[in-house]
Amino acid sequence: MQNTARLVVVLVTICVVASGSLAFVNSLTAERIQINEEKETQRLYGEALAGLGRTVELSEPRQVGNLVCYEGSVNGEPVGTAFIVTTNKGYGPPIEIIVAVDAAGDRLAGVRIKKHQETPGLGANIVKVRPDEDEPWFLRQFKDLTSDRILLKPAGEIDAITAATISSRAVVDAVREGFEEFARARSELAGAQ
Repeated sequence: MQNTARLVVVLVTICVVASGSLAFVNSLTAERIQINEEKETQRLYGEALAGLGRTVELSEPRQVGNLVCYEGSVNGEPVGTAFIVTTNKGYGPPIEIIVAVDAAGDRLAGVRIKKHQETPGLGANIVKVRPDEDEPWFLRQFKDLTSDRILLKPAGEIDAITAATISSRAVVDAVREGFEEFARARSELAGAQ
């Protein structure tokens, strides 16, 4: 009995020390992790709005309907508006997608995936960059599309990822629905002014 009590005390002590250490390390790194996540999100907004390698200045966020939107500009010239949509229709947990609409508001400027946990080697190919290319091939298909063309082939312009139709359809549907929601809210705002 004494031996069991001693083992319990040792295990409890180890657990307390380990959890205290984890909490301490988390308190030291949480702010840095948050800053890095914000920088990565800003980079993805910029890529969606203006492509790779261009510095995009983002406005303060503003509400457009149910969407939190950022207007982007390059050297003072407006390039479009970007926002995040989320879908639960993928094969895993929710997919967070950055959708960018051009400055005129009638075509997609670009799309980037902010967060996903789709199946590696299948659905995760939504962010796969092919050799000798510099951006994900699946997402590149969205550039310059109008909402009526944001559909999987043959009805639309988007090639699905082989063996990952669920993930492909989830992204396509979320992008189209987000773009249409943005267009409706934008026209309502313009009509109210």
